[in-house]
Amino acid sequence: MPRRPLDTRGSAGIADASGAVEELPAAATRCAALLEARKKTQVKLQQLREKIDGAQLPARTSLVLFGSWGRHELTDESDDDWALLVDDSDLNLEGPAVQAALAHLRDIFNAGQPPGRQAYFGCAFHSEPLRERIGPALSAKLV
Repeated sequence: MPRRPLDTRGSAGIADASGAVEELPAAATRCAALLEARKKTQVKLQQLREKIDGAQLPARTSLVLFGSWGRHELTDESDDDWALLVDDSDLNLEGPAVQAALAHLRDIFNAGQPPGRQAYFGCAFHSEPLRERIGPALSAKLV
C-alpha cells in the first residue's frame, strides 16, 4: 500500500518549509514573535553578507551560524554563535590565513552579543572530525 503524505495537498501545498508556520490558522497572532524573529533574521543575514569580505576567508572555509541564527529566530537577546569551518586538513587553524579570517569575523560580530561559551563558537575547526564521527553514524541509520 503506498504511503499517503501527511499534507493531503501534496508537495505543492507548502512551497517551502520555512513558510509552513505562516500557513497555520491564526499564525499572525499566535506565532507573531516567531514570525518577527524570522523577518529580523532575514534582514540580519543580508547585512552580514554585505559585511563579510570573502577575500579574507581562505578557500575551502565556511562561516557556520548556530542557535537562533541557524533556526532563523533572531531576537534582540540572541547571541552570535558562529564558527569558521575549515574543509582543508592541510590548513593550520593557528596559521596566519585562518587567524586573519577569524579576526575579520570577530570584527563583524563584535557589535552584537558575544558568542556562547561553548568551545566551538567564535573559533575555527576542521570538518574532518565531523565527517568521521557524525557522518558515518547518520549514514548507517539512514540505510
